[in-house]
Amino acid sequence: MLLPLALAGVRLPVAWRVLILIGLTQGVGFIGVALLYGQIRKWPLGALGLRWPRRAQLGWIAGGYALALASAAIGGAIVVALGFDPAENELGVLAASEPHLVWLLIVLSIAIIGPGEELLFRGAIQGRLREALDPTWAIIASSLIFSAAHVLALGGGASGRATTIAVLLLPSLVFGFVYERTRSVVVPALVHGLYNATLFVLVAL
Repeated sequence: MLLPLALAGVRLPVAWRVLILIGLTQGVGFIGVALLYGQIRKWPLGALGLRWPRRAQLGWIAGGYALALASAAIGGAIVVALGFDPAENELGVLAASEPHLVWLLIVLSIAIIGPGEELLFRGAIQGRLREALDPTWAIIASSLIFSAAHVLALGGGASGRATTIAVLLLPSLVFGFVYERTRSVVVPALVHGLYNATLFVLVAL
């Protein structure tokens, strides 16, 4: 959609470009693929985790959020201590260079990025892997796939990308664990969205 506009000489503001790209990829793309897969497998929506969490499960949102941030902080500290130079996420770079867009990135994180990625990687992929593997291995495998998929959003060389993906695996395992315990994709979607939103705020400070 952006390419035809660019060829026509239409220059959209950065905020609109981010909104369109995130909406098309994580929104239409990820959610659409997950729902289509569920239809092909003849899964009810509940099999994709599309159910509201019970009141007793709401604590997993706060706990998962804190654990995801802690795991990323520990992973980042280890990487720095070992002398590795991680790659930067393109949206993180945008938040640092355009702080006025942080509000938009926060909204997109909670409303689109978290739900889209969790519905696909936890609801569809982890749900499918759980049919063939032990739940622990399903969490690990889906987290590896999730982390590796972020290579397209990273800048820098192969070493830096591999380092960032390794760190990203830690909060990804948290998202998968939270989903496995609650079986509601809403919970890890909120954990994931709040986690991303916090990172955007931190890099913009």
